[in-house]
Amino acid sequence: MKRLYISALAVAASMSLYAQSPVAEKYAKVITAEDAKKHLSILASDEYEGRETAKPGANMAANYIAGEFKKLGLQPPVNGSYFQEVPLLSTTAQGKSLTINGNSYAFRKDFTVGAYVTSATNDYSFNANEIIYLGHKTNYVYVIGSSMLSSDLHKINEEANTKYTKLNLNYKYDDLTDKNRYYYRSDHYNFAKHNVPIIFYFNGVHADYHQASDEIGKINFPLLAKRAQLVFYTGWELANRDKRPVVDGNTGKQ
Repeated sequence: MKRLYISALAVAASMSLYAQSPVAEKYAKVITAEDAKKHLSILASDEYEGRETAKPGANMAANYIAGEFKKLGLQPPVNGSYFQEVPLLSTTAQGKSLTINGNSYAFRKDFTVGAYVTSATNDYSFNANEIIYLGHKTNYVYVIGSSMLSSDLHKINEEANTKYTKLNLNYKYDDLTDKNRYYYRSDHYNFAKHNVPIIFYFNGVHADYHQASDEIGKINFPLLAKRAQLVFYTGWELANRDKRPVVDGNTGKQ
């Protein structure tokens, strides 16, 4: 009888752990493929000129998002504003050439170097098998950094996915020794290096990555919406906890 009682408690605890929240589901349904396409059709348009940092297109994008916040009734948190001023430092990459399987490509003509490169004064040489191409995988997302700093955050994200979105979570790049350095290259790392737990949800690179050919028509909006819902559910759980996630990991700070 005692064993049966203990088993019943274990089952009840398991059901409670993965119980869905009707309130969370209500608001998650607001995140739709149609809405994502509507907003991105504006933000990714030629008028916004790529939204380059400190350029007019970036300011247009920021004002557009602030306008959407205002429509939603969100209160401006920074002295009555949605914006917080931060100093910026501009640098210029000076890479010379890129070689793939013995074929040479010219900088700024055949390729460009992203702002995440810490030193772009050298030539670059790769074998084709070192370049990642994702093709058209569905129902997946790469999760980077969730367990670097916080075992709590990792569990919360896993549970949110198990309860609601059921994406294939891929941790291939969730590694401080990843040669692609996606963890360090992400904007999120600027928080992580100061012991703020982060998750970088990444769809990977592809043939149009950081290219002018990366047009909105190539976006899988149903998948994008599903990933955004996972972000929402994870954030919902974090916001409704009594304590912040424990910081018990390694930032990988260099």
